[in-house]
Amino acid sequence: MIVAACLLLEWGISAAAVSVGWSNYLNDLISYALGYEIPEIIRSAPFIEADGRWKLSNENYFNLPAVVLVWMCASLLLKGSQESVLANSILTFTKLAVLTMFIAMSLIAFNEQNLEPFAPFGLGGIGAAAAIVFFSFIGIDAVVNASEEAQNPTRNIPLAIIAALIIVTVVYVLVAVGSLGVQPSTEFNSSTGNLSRILEKATGKPWLGGILAAGAVVSIFSVTLIALYGQSRIFFAMARDNMIPSFFGRIDPKNHVPRGGILSSAFIVTPMAAFLPSQLLWSIVSLGTLVTFISVAVSLILLRSYFRRKPTGYKTPLYPVVPLLAILSCVYLLSSLSAKVYVVFAVWVSLVMLVYFFYSRKHAQAS
Repeated sequence: MIVAACLLLEWGISAAAVSVGWSNYLNDLISYALGYEIPEIIRSAPFIEADGRWKLSNENYFNLPAVVLVWMCASLLLKGSQESVLANSILTFTKLAVLTMFIAMSLIAFNEQNLEPFAPFGLGGIGAAAAIVFFSFIGIDAVVNASEEAQNPTRNIPLAIIAALIIVTVVYVLVAVGSLGVQPSTEFNSSTGNLSRILEKATGKPWLGGILAAGAVVSIFSVTLIALYGQSRIFFAMARDNMIPSFFGRIDPKNHVPRGGILSSAFIVTPMAAFLPSQLLWSIVSLGTLVTFISVAVSLILLRSYFRRKPTGYKTPLYPVVPLLAILSCVYLLSSLSAKVYVVFAVWVSLVMLVYFFYSRKHAQAS
């Protein structure tokens, strides 16, 4: 149940965080194309960080574009898996094309002096940054969640995971290096950290920034789509095991998708996308992801050693070195997250455990 709590937290909050980022790129696109900006009062979270504390702002109401994106993705998911897969494939290739353009253009204006000092905050700063950006690898969970709907999963799932690891790591590092080559780390904030603004600075051509913003608006749709897909499938699996009411796993007779899980995911993500800032959301996503990965590694060790189960199609090379290194790495990254993130995580897990003691334990055992 705790692992389920982490997965729901991971997918739900990542969908909200990506939606908030999409809202910023949509505003950039409108600004480049029409010279008009979406009023900040309806595109920014009312909760802001000031002096190390989170407080309610009187200047912002909610993030309307982020909410619209959540429900556009939910509507597509309700159409069926085949339509979602096709749309996601097109959007993913669009995203890679946009990022490739950014990498190539940023190298033109690359200034190596921006990388000095190379690690201004030392090893602790690297660990803190790695802990926050760990959310970049949550797509691996999406691959696993789709395993029941995959052809030849024992072959294709591992290949998909390895390919995702390589592509995400290479692209992420190149984008980060290119961004730092254009402007120093001290100039990054919510308004100047967007890739469209950095590309405009690198080339001096606003229309290129507009192209990147358009690509981001299109491609980020796929990230939110996958996040809602992952959370809805977690709901479906929990409902199938009677850990939560059957509504969450109810299959639409026409489109054969877990309609209850998709709608529940959209309703849960909506207030987070509307009212919370992305920097807080991403930290919580990384915490949930790291705890989940630790649980997977521990489960692997238990299955192999205590339960004496042999691999049935899937293999883990260099066992038990790989799962032990995974646990140690995740624990190190967890130590770099702030105390505020752990408070939010503790509240969420407590709520889930209440559901477990008052509903799940009784109904799951009865089944």
